[in-house]
Amino acid sequence: MSPCAGTRRITCLLAAAVLVLGGAGCANVPSGGQVVSGKPAERAERVDDPYVRLIPVKPRPEWGPAQIVSGFLSASASFDDGHKVAKQYLSGQTSWNPGLRPFVTVLASRITDPHVIKSSADQATVRVTGEELGTITADGQYTASPKALDATFQLTRTPQGVWRITGIPGDDKAGLLLTKDDVERAMRTVNLYFFAPDRRTLVPNGIFLPVVNRQTLPTQLVQALLTGPTSWLNGAVDTAFPEGTRLRRTVQIDKDVATVDLTGQARGGDVERMSAQLSWTMRQLSEIKSWRLSIEGKTVAPDGTDATQPVNGWEGNSPDGQVPSEGVQQSAYVVGPSGFLGTLESDRAQPVVTGAAAASPVPPSPPTTRSSPV
Repeated sequence: MSPCAGTRRITCLLAAAVLVLGGAGCANVPSGGQVVSGKPAERAERVDDPYVRLIPVKPRPEWGPAQIVSGFLSASASFDDGHKVAKQYLSGQTSWNPGLRPFVTVLASRITDPHVIKSSADQATVRVTGEELGTITADGQYTASPKALDATFQLTRTPQGVWRITGIPGDDKAGLLLTKDDVERAMRTVNLYFFAPDRRTLVPNGIFLPVVNRQTLPTQLVQALLTGPTSWLNGAVDTAFPEGTRLRRTVQIDKDVATVDLTGQARGGDVERMSAQLSWTMRQLSEIKSWRLSIEGKTVAPDGTDATQPVNGWEGNSPDGQVPSEGVQQSAYVVGPSGFLGTLESDRAQPVVTGAAAASPVPPSPPTTRSSPV
Protein backbone atom coordinates (compact mmCIF):
# COMPACT_ATOMS: atom_id res chain seq x y z
CA MET A 1 0.00 0.00 0.00
CA SER A 2 1.39 3.45 -0.87
CA PRO A 3 1.90 6.06 1.90
CA CYS A 4 -0.76 8.32 0.37
CA ALA A 5 -3.27 5.49 0.21
CA GLY A 6 -2.50 4.60 3.80
CA THR A 7 -2.99 8.22 4.86
CA ARG A 8 -6.36 8.35 3.14
CA ARG A 9 -7.32 5.16 4.93
CA ILE A 10 -6.41 6.66 8.29
CA THR A 11 -8.50 9.74 7.48
CA CYS A 12 -11.48 7.55 6.64
CA LEU A 13 -11.08 5.51 9.82
CA LEU A 14 -10.94 8.67 11.91
CA ALA A 15 -13.98 10.10 10.17
CA ALA A 16 -15.89 6.94 11.03
CA ALA A 17 -14.70 7.09 14.63
CA VAL A 18 -16.08 10.51 15.49
CA LEU A 19 -18.89 10.20 17.99
CA VAL A 20 -21.28 13.13 17.91
CA LEU A 21 -22.51 13.87 21.42
CA GLY A 22 -24.61 16.85 20.42
CA GLY A 23 -24.54 20.27 18.75
CA ALA A 24 -21.89 22.42 20.32
CA GLY A 25 -20.75 25.97 20.86
CA CYS A 26 -17.03 25.60 20.18
CA ALA A 27 -14.04 27.87 20.46
CA ASN A 28 -12.92 29.62 17.29
CA VAL A 29 -9.26 30.26 16.61
CA PRO A 30 -8.93 33.81 15.27
CA SER A 31 -7.21 33.94 11.88
CA GLY A 32 -7.05 37.74 11.79
CA GLY A 33 -6.70 40.68 14.11
CA GLN A 34 -9.72 42.83 13.27
CA VAL A 35 -11.57 44.02 16.37
CA VAL A 36 -15.31 43.43 16.28
CA SER A 37 -18.11 44.03 18.74
CA GLY A 38 -18.73 41.16 21.08
CA LYS A 39 -21.38 40.15 23.54
CA PRO A 40 -20.94 41.07 27.19
CA ALA A 41 -19.02 38.30 28.95
CA GLU A 42 -21.97 37.13 31.00
CA ARG A 43 -24.06 36.50 27.88
CA ALA A 44 -21.52 34.31 26.10
CA GLU A 45 -22.46 30.80 25.02
CA ARG A 46 -22.13 28.22 27.77
CA VAL A 47 -18.79 26.46 27.81
CA ASP A 48 -20.34 23.19 29.00
CA ASP A 49 -22.62 22.71 26.00
CA PRO A 50 -22.46 19.23 24.41
CA TYR A 51 -19.49 18.77 22.14
CA VAL A 52 -18.07 16.44 19.50
CA ARG A 53 -15.66 13.80 20.78
CA LEU A 54 -12.94 12.23 18.65
CA ILE A 55 -12.31 8.52 19.12
CA PRO A 56 -8.61 8.06 18.19
CA VAL A 57 -7.42 5.08 16.12
CA LYS A 58 -4.59 2.86 17.36
CA PRO A 59 -1.57 2.20 15.12
CA ARG A 60 -1.75 -0.86 12.88
CA PRO A 61 1.13 -3.31 12.42
CA GLU A 62 1.23 -2.91 8.63
CA TRP A 63 1.51 0.90 8.64
CA GLY A 64 4.72 2.45 7.32
CA PRO A 65 6.53 5.52 8.70
CA ALA A 66 4.39 8.14 6.91
CA GLN A 67 1.18 6.44 8.00
CA ILE A 68 2.39 6.24 11.61
CA VAL A 69 3.11 9.99 11.66
CA SER A 70 -0.28 10.77 10.11
CA GLY A 71 -2.04 8.54 12.64
CA PHE A 72 -0.12 10.12 15.53
CA LEU A 73 -1.07 13.65 14.49
CA SER A 74 -4.74 12.67 14.26
CA ALA A 75 -4.76 10.75 17.56
CA SER A 76 -3.06 13.61 19.41
CA ALA A 77 -6.18 15.72 18.80
CA SER A 78 -8.00 13.59 21.40
CA PHE A 79 -7.48 14.63 25.04
CA ASP A 80 -9.01 11.44 26.44
CA ASP A 81 -6.98 9.47 29.00
CA GLY A 82 -3.94 11.72 28.82
CA HIS A 83 -3.39 11.10 25.09
CA LYS A 84 -3.17 7.37 25.79
CA VAL A 85 -3.76 6.28 22.19
CA ALA A 86 -1.40 8.86 20.68
CA LYS A 87 1.38 7.58 22.96
CA GLN A 88 1.01 4.12 21.40
CA TYR A 89 2.59 5.58 18.24
CA LEU A 90 5.80 6.30 20.17
CA SER A 91 8.67 4.02 21.10
CA GLY A 92 8.92 3.10 24.75
CA GLN A 93 11.92 5.40 25.21
CA THR A 94 10.28 8.50 23.70
CA SER A 95 9.23 11.07 26.31
CA TRP A 96 6.11 13.04 25.36
CA ASN A 97 3.48 14.22 27.81
CA PRO A 98 1.63 17.36 26.66
CA GLY A 99 -0.70 17.30 29.68
CA LEU A 100 -4.09 18.97 30.09
CA ARG A 101 -2.79 22.48 29.32
CA PRO A 102 -0.44 21.85 26.38
CA PHE A 103 1.40 24.20 24.09
CA VAL A 104 -0.45 24.02 20.77
CA THR A 105 0.67 24.94 17.28
CA VAL A 106 -2.52 25.70 15.33
CA LEU A 107 -2.55 24.70 11.67
CA ALA A 108 -4.92 25.86 8.95
CA SER A 109 -5.74 22.29 7.91
CA ARG A 110 -4.86 18.65 8.49
CA ILE A 111 -1.45 17.46 7.31
CA THR A 112 -2.50 14.86 4.75
CA ASP A 113 0.78 14.07 3.04
CA PRO A 114 3.66 13.29 5.42
CA HIS A 115 6.49 12.01 3.27
CA VAL A 116 9.59 9.95 3.95
CA ILE A 117 12.76 11.90 3.15
CA LYS A 118 15.28 9.36 4.47
CA SER A 119 14.92 5.65 5.19
CA SER A 120 16.79 2.41 5.79
CA ALA A 121 15.76 -1.05 6.93
CA ASP A 122 15.01 0.11 10.48
CA GLN A 123 15.30 3.95 10.49
CA ALA A 124 13.22 6.67 8.81
CA THR A 125 12.77 10.43 8.76
CA VAL A 126 9.33 11.81 7.90
CA ARG A 127 8.80 15.43 6.92
CA VAL A 128 5.51 17.31 7.43
CA THR A 129 4.66 20.73 6.02
CA GLY A 130 1.68 22.97 6.47
CA GLU A 131 0.37 26.46 7.18
CA GLU A 132 0.68 27.65 10.79
CA LEU A 133 -1.96 30.13 11.98
CA GLY A 134 -0.73 30.72 15.51
CA THR A 135 0.03 29.18 18.89
CA ILE A 136 -1.80 28.56 22.15
CA THR A 137 0.50 28.65 25.15
CA ALA A 138 0.10 26.50 28.26
CA ASP A 139 -1.81 29.31 29.98
CA GLY A 140 -4.42 29.27 27.19
CA GLN A 141 -3.39 32.45 25.40
CA TYR A 142 -3.70 32.46 21.61
CA THR A 143 -1.21 34.45 19.54
CA ALA A 144 -1.44 34.74 15.78
CA SER A 145 1.84 33.78 14.07
CA PRO A 146 1.10 32.97 10.43
CA LYS A 147 4.01 31.22 8.76
CA ALA A 148 4.96 28.00 7.01
CA LEU A 149 5.41 24.85 9.11
CA ASP A 150 8.25 22.49 8.26
CA ALA A 151 9.02 19.75 10.80
CA THR A 152 10.49 16.25 10.86
CA PHE A 153 9.80 13.09 12.84
CA GLN A 154 12.31 10.31 13.48
CA LEU A 155 11.12 6.69 13.47
CA THR A 156 12.57 3.27 14.08
CA ARG A 157 11.42 -0.27 13.41
CA THR A 158 11.03 -2.20 16.65
CA PRO A 159 12.17 -5.80 17.22
CA GLN A 160 8.53 -6.74 16.66
CA GLY A 161 8.76 -5.29 13.15
CA VAL A 162 6.45 -2.28 13.64
CA TRP A 163 7.37 1.38 13.10
CA ARG A 164 7.30 3.75 16.06
CA ILE A 165 8.22 7.42 16.54
CA THR A 166 11.48 8.08 18.38
CA GLY A 167 11.88 11.80 17.75
CA ILE A 168 9.20 14.52 17.81
CA PRO A 169 9.72 18.14 16.69
CA GLY A 170 10.60 19.99 19.89
CA ASP A 171 11.73 16.78 21.63
CA ASP A 172 10.40 16.25 25.19
CA LYS A 173 9.02 19.80 25.36
CA ALA A 174 6.92 19.30 22.23
CA GLY A 175 3.26 20.19 22.45
CA LEU A 176 0.53 19.46 19.93
CA LEU A 177 0.14 20.11 16.22
CA LEU A 178 -3.61 20.67 15.91
CA THR A 179 -5.72 22.01 13.11
CA LYS A 180 -8.10 24.92 13.51
CA ASP A 181 -10.95 22.39 13.39
CA ASP A 182 -9.30 20.30 16.13
CA VAL A 183 -9.14 23.36 18.39
CA GLU A 184 -12.74 24.29 17.66
CA ARG A 185 -13.83 20.78 18.63
CA ALA A 186 -11.59 20.07 21.62
CA MET A 187 -11.32 23.50 23.28
CA ARG A 188 -13.60 26.22 24.60
CA THR A 189 -13.01 29.92 25.02
CA VAL A 190 -13.63 30.80 28.66
CA ASN A 191 -13.17 33.91 30.76
CA LEU A 192 -11.16 34.08 33.95
CA TYR A 193 -11.82 37.16 36.07
CA PHE A 194 -9.21 39.33 37.75
CA PHE A 195 -9.32 42.76 39.38
CA ALA A 196 -8.49 46.01 37.65
CA PRO A 197 -6.18 48.43 39.53
CA ASP A 198 -9.23 49.95 41.25
CA ARG A 199 -9.52 46.59 43.12
CA ARG A 200 -13.26 46.60 42.42
CA THR A 201 -13.92 46.13 38.71
CA LEU A 202 -13.33 42.65 37.32
CA VAL A 203 -11.54 42.21 34.01
CA PRO A 204 -12.24 39.12 31.84
CA ASN A 205 -9.15 37.25 30.66
CA GLY A 206 -10.14 35.03 27.73
CA ILE A 207 -8.29 31.74 27.32
CA PHE A 208 -8.59 28.49 25.39
CA LEU A 209 -9.33 25.58 27.71
CA PRO A 210 -9.20 21.93 26.55
CA VAL A 211 -12.40 19.99 27.21
CA VAL A 212 -11.69 16.50 28.53
CA ASN A 213 -15.28 15.87 29.60
CA ARG A 214 -18.10 17.85 31.15
CA GLN A 215 -17.44 16.44 34.62
CA THR A 216 -13.94 17.90 34.79
CA LEU A 217 -14.83 21.37 33.46
CA PRO A 218 -15.60 23.03 36.85
CA THR A 219 -12.29 21.85 38.27
CA GLN A 220 -10.35 22.84 35.13
CA LEU A 221 -11.93 26.30 35.19
CA VAL A 222 -11.13 26.99 38.85
CA GLN A 223 -7.60 25.63 38.48
CA ALA A 224 -7.03 27.99 35.55
CA LEU A 225 -8.28 30.92 37.65
CA LEU A 226 -5.93 30.04 40.51
CA THR A 227 -2.99 29.85 38.08
CA GLY A 228 -3.40 33.57 37.40
CA PRO A 229 -3.72 35.80 34.34
CA THR A 230 -2.05 35.16 30.99
CA SER A 231 0.87 37.24 29.78
CA TRP A 232 -1.58 39.57 28.02
CA LEU A 233 -2.76 40.89 31.40
CA ASN A 234 -0.03 39.83 33.79
CA GLY A 235 1.06 42.91 35.71
CA ALA A 236 -1.99 44.90 34.66
CA VAL A 237 -4.55 43.03 36.77
CA ASP A 238 -4.61 41.59 40.28
CA THR A 239 -5.90 38.42 41.88
CA ALA A 240 -7.23 38.03 45.41
CA PHE A 241 -5.83 34.51 45.77
CA PRO A 242 -2.53 34.38 47.67
CA GLU A 243 0.40 32.79 45.89
CA GLY A 244 0.38 29.01 46.13
CA THR A 245 -3.39 28.70 46.60
CA ARG A 246 -4.65 25.47 45.03
CA LEU A 247 -7.70 23.23 45.06
CA ARG A 248 -7.62 20.60 47.81
CA ARG A 249 -9.90 18.37 45.77
CA THR A 250 -11.96 18.51 42.62
CA VAL A 251 -14.90 20.91 42.56
CA GLN A 252 -17.82 18.96 44.02
CA ILE A 253 -21.33 19.55 42.66
CA ASP A 254 -24.40 18.36 44.55
CA LYS A 255 -27.45 19.02 42.39
CA ASP A 256 -26.72 22.61 41.33
CA VAL A 257 -24.55 23.64 44.31
CA ALA A 258 -20.76 23.58 43.86
CA THR A 259 -18.18 23.41 46.65
CA VAL A 260 -14.76 24.94 46.05
CA ASP A 261 -12.29 23.73 48.68
CA LEU A 262 -8.99 25.65 48.70
CA THR A 263 -5.69 24.96 50.40
CA GLY A 264 -4.58 26.80 53.53
CA GLN A 265 -2.78 29.55 51.60
CA ALA A 266 -6.21 31.05 50.86
CA ARG A 267 -6.53 32.09 54.51
CA GLY A 268 -4.32 35.05 53.68
CA GLY A 269 -6.72 36.28 50.99
CA ASP A 270 -9.75 38.54 51.11
CA VAL A 271 -12.78 36.21 51.17
CA GLU A 272 -15.04 38.79 49.56
CA ARG A 273 -12.73 39.46 46.62
CA MET A 274 -11.95 35.76 46.12
CA SER A 275 -15.69 35.08 46.09
CA ALA A 276 -16.26 37.72 43.42
CA GLN A 277 -13.63 36.17 41.15
CA LEU A 278 -14.98 32.66 41.63
CA SER A 279 -18.62 33.67 41.15
CA TRP A 280 -17.98 35.47 37.88
CA THR A 281 -15.78 32.65 36.58
CA MET A 282 -18.12 29.80 37.51
CA ARG A 283 -21.29 31.48 36.22
CA GLN A 284 -20.21 30.32 32.76
CA LEU A 285 -21.20 26.76 33.75
CA SER A 286 -24.94 26.21 33.39
CA GLU A 287 -25.05 23.38 35.93
CA ILE A 288 -23.93 25.63 38.82
CA LYS A 289 -26.58 27.90 40.34
CA SER A 290 -24.95 28.52 43.72
CA TRP A 291 -21.73 27.55 45.49
CA ARG A 292 -19.83 27.38 48.76
CA LEU A 293 -16.25 28.36 49.52
CA SER A 294 -14.15 26.21 51.85
CA ILE A 295 -10.58 26.54 53.07
CA GLU A 296 -8.98 23.33 54.30
CA GLY A 297 -12.46 21.79 54.47
CA LYS A 298 -14.01 24.57 56.57
CA THR A 299 -16.77 26.66 54.99
CA VAL A 300 -16.10 30.39 54.89
CA ALA A 301 -18.22 33.28 53.61
CA PRO A 302 -17.92 37.05 53.29
CA ASP A 303 -19.36 39.06 56.17
CA GLY A 304 -23.10 39.49 55.92
CA THR A 305 -23.63 36.78 53.31
CA ASP A 306 -24.93 33.23 53.46
CA ALA A 307 -22.52 30.31 53.29
CA THR A 308 -24.18 29.33 50.00
CA GLN A 309 -23.63 32.12 47.50
CA PRO A 310 -25.64 32.65 44.30
CA VAL A 311 -23.40 32.25 41.28
CA ASN A 312 -24.87 35.43 39.77
CA GLY A 313 -23.99 37.54 42.79
CA TRP A 314 -21.31 40.22 43.02
CA GLU A 315 -22.85 42.44 40.36
CA GLY A 316 -21.00 45.36 41.95
CA ASN A 317 -17.81 43.93 40.45
CA SER A 318 -19.21 43.72 36.93
CA PRO A 319 -16.70 44.17 34.10
CA ASP A 320 -19.18 46.64 32.61
CA GLY A 321 -18.59 48.92 35.59
CA GLN A 322 -21.14 50.87 37.51
CA VAL A 323 -24.17 52.35 35.79
CA PRO A 324 -23.46 56.11 35.53
CA SER A 325 -25.74 58.56 37.28
CA GLU A 326 -28.15 60.52 35.16
CA GLY A 327 -26.39 63.36 33.38
CA VAL A 328 -22.94 61.86 33.85
CA GLN A 329 -21.12 61.49 30.54
CA GLN A 330 -18.83 58.52 29.99
CA SER A 331 -15.82 58.61 27.69
CA ALA A 332 -14.97 55.86 25.25
CA TYR A 333 -11.30 54.86 25.21
CA VAL A 334 -9.44 53.31 22.29
CA VAL A 335 -5.92 52.27 21.38
CA GLY A 336 -4.83 54.46 18.50
CA PRO A 337 -2.59 53.44 15.55
CA SER A 338 0.53 54.57 17.45
CA GLY A 339 -0.28 52.27 20.38
CA PHE A 340 -1.23 55.03 22.82
CA LEU A 341 -4.44 55.26 24.80
CA GLY A 342 -6.87 57.86 23.52
CA THR A 343 -10.41 59.12 23.97
CA LEU A 344 -12.88 58.74 21.14
CA GLU A 345 -14.12 62.16 20.06
CA SER A 346 -16.50 62.10 17.13
CA ASP A 347 -14.77 59.62 14.81
CA ARG A 348 -11.19 60.36 15.81
CA ALA A 349 -8.97 59.15 18.66
CA GLN A 350 -7.39 61.94 20.70
CA PRO A 351 -4.38 61.06 22.93
CA VAL A 352 -4.99 61.06 26.68
CA VAL A 353 -2.59 63.46 28.40
CA THR A 354 -2.28 63.93 32.17
CA GLY A 355 -0.45 67.16 32.86
CA ALA A 356 2.64 67.11 30.63
CA ALA A 357 2.95 63.33 30.49
CA ALA A 358 1.31 61.27 27.81
CA ALA A 359 -0.21 57.90 28.61
CA SER A 360 2.09 54.89 28.35
CA PRO A 361 1.68 52.51 25.42
CA VAL A 362 -1.04 49.95 25.96
CA PRO A 363 -0.42 46.38 24.75
CA PRO A 364 -2.94 45.26 22.15
CA SER A 365 -5.75 43.03 23.35
CA PRO A 366 -6.05 39.53 21.91
CA PRO A 367 -8.47 39.19 19.01
CA THR A 368 -12.10 38.99 20.08
CA THR A 369 -13.38 35.41 19.88
CA ARG A 370 -16.75 33.84 20.32
CA SER A 371 -18.21 30.40 20.22
CA SER A 372 -19.85 29.03 17.10
CA PRO A 373 -21.38 25.67 16.24
CA VAL A 374 -18.96 23.07 14.92
